[in-house]
Amino acid sequence: MATTTQLRAAYEYLELTIMELWMDYFALGGNHNAGHLHAYLHEDATCHIDPRDRDHIIDALNDAFVERGDDHLLTHGST
Repeated sequence: MATTTQLRAAYEYLELTIMELWMDYFALGGNHNAGHLHAYLHEDATCHIDPRDRDHIIDALNDAFVERGDDHLLTHGST
């Protein structure tokens, strides 16, 4: 399962804005706003995301990798 550090590294590698990631995450069923997503990726100890929402982040990042022809796919935890 991808760690929060790995999710942040993928987000930074892809050079996405938080709004680009959030729009994809939200379109996949994500339940949090962009500020919450940003806090989670930067490991704010007060920020929690349940496993299903975490998988939506992973799906959004994986979709961005696939669109770019990359194979750096992240693994899920709850599915």
